[in-house]
Amino acid sequence: MEVISIPSTSLFVCSSRLFITNSFIERVLNNPNSDDQTKELVKPLLGVYDSSLPNLLEKYLSILVYDPYSYYFCQTAESSLIVSNAMDKANLQYPGCYESESFRKEVLEEIKFPTNLSFKELKQYIMSSKSPMMSWTMLNSKGLIIHMLLRTKYIDDFVQEKINEGYEQFVILGAGFDTRGYRMPFKSGTTVWEVDFPEVLNYKRYVIEGVKDVPKVSQADNVYIISDLLATKDWTEQLEATGFNRNKKTIWIMEGLLPYIERSGVSSVLKTINSLSTSGSGVCFENILADESKYDKHNPIVIFMYSTMRSHTHLPFEFIPELGFTKDVKVLYENQTQKHFKISDEEDDCHVRSYLTIAYK
Repeated sequence: MEVISIPSTSLFVCSSRLFITNSFIERVLNNPNSDDQTKELVKPLLGVYDSSLPNLLEKYLSILVYDPYSYYFCQTAESSLIVSNAMDKANLQYPGCYESESFRKEVLEEIKFPTNLSFKELKQYIMSSKSPMMSWTMLNSKGLIIHMLLRTKYIDDFVQEKINEGYEQFVILGAGFDTRGYRMPFKSGTTVWEVDFPEVLNYKRYVIEGVKDVPKVSQADNVYIISDLLATKDWTEQLEATGFNRNKKTIWIMEGLLPYIERSGVSSVLKTINSLSTSGSGVCFENILADESKYDKHNPIVIFMYSTMRSHTHLPFEFIPELGFTKDVKVLYENQTQKHFKISDEEDDCHVRSYLTIAYK
């Protein structure tokens, strides 16, 4: 089976943030108490806001995230081609999956899409929408959109806390199309390094440089490190050559990285982070529990995406000894994240069997 490439995965994650951003704009427009600053914030995307999409995040209005750059990543010809190819690949791997009764009931009805379409008609419905990437994201799973919102908001809050505490070095490993280095209020004198493959960061640079109507909130210096994270000597030398100081406290972010690396590679990355970090440094990462395969049985693209993952964990603290960040360790499963944000008084079922870890050295 052909594996979906890293750029495709990055776009998939980004398209979830685009749907969340669309919901954020909807909330601003429909709220008579929206302040002038927030109205001004969303103005660049008012022309592309899609009011026809169903509201899948009504329960989560208080924690919606605004990422204006997500639109620009998801509206290129390349992104539309990825949507088309991904649907074709999933249909080839699971013939008839898009026309099955379980898919129509468990997926299409849930996201309020037509349920009587053939695969060809469904694909045309997606590709002719105002935003094919956003519609494709809904097709993938309402649960995954909710998961991406909880994950993004939790890490955003962690990063904001570290900005307020005066940290000046932030490193995002497997950065993908993470735009925190642009949309969050990093202070002058801060550097945000992003490490990823050339096809990811070259596309990212191309898109970001073309965005003219979204003011950059961050005052940080943004540094791209083009490298394979398993080529430890290469990316660490680039990091230090561009001003990284291992004697300064650093925040490390690995939002969706570790599941896509073989277990031996995960060990290498964790040990490298430890070697580059002084006391007081912090890390935030996500990983997938080993029983994830029993979820999302009705959705071929979701199953297809999970098939690209290379490592899982059986215990949430499994990585801590290798990482060496053993102070103030906090682990939250997705349902605990909902409780953290006061979305639910109880721990609801997880949409994705994953957990987020924050720890310090």
